Amino acid sequence: MHFLKPFLISALLATGLLSACETTPPDPVEMDPAVFSQQFMRAQTSGSILHIDRLLQNLLAYPFLSDQQEVQVRRLRATRKKALQFDYPGAIADYQAVLSLSPESPDRAQIEANIRFLQQEIISIEERRAGLQTLQDWFDDTIRMGELERAASRQRQSRLSPTPAQIYLLTEAGYICPPGGGVQPVHQFSPASAETADLVWCQAATS
Repeated sequence: MHFLKPFLISALLATGLLSACETTPPDPVEMDPAVFSQQFMRAQTSGSILHIDRLLQNLLAYPFLSDQQEVQVRRLRATRKKALQFDYPGAIADYQAVLSLSPESPDRAQIEANIRFLQQEIISIEERRAGLQTLQDWFDDTIRMGELERAASRQRQSRLSPTPAQIYLLTEAGYICPPGGGVQPVHQFSPASAETADLVWCQAATS
């Protein structure tokens, strides 16, 4: 039996080494409240819906947000999208997530009313887009549906100058560039304006 001893010892050593290598996964770490508050405040004070959306999406990407933190983020994003008329379907999804995460929310009735309002708005938008619209009205309705790339593509193909508000949105989203940043002038067929005089469509969107 002596010839078995080396094998037994080797097996025991291997088992010990494997056990030593096995570690218990660390407990999930919630985002530090101070860090969360700082980033959340930046979104609260921003006047740009695209900036707000990016900041809050970064927060939601954190894997261990508490339910309370996620409710705060989604409620703010939905509220701003509704107020700034951007991505109504996304706002509805956020409101619904809030109700799922916080079914006893004291403002449940208001959130449900907001959802109904946005759903009716989407119906109205689809009815308008099925008929005749000016490019500006179609663009604005398409933004309300969260279809930024589609709106930018049609605006560019039209070769008509966007409105100042549209220029701001398209510039921030990376579709319109300052002089030297693209190849196609924004102003082509419509009357020239100070806002469009030197702007160009970017080679490719950066959003």
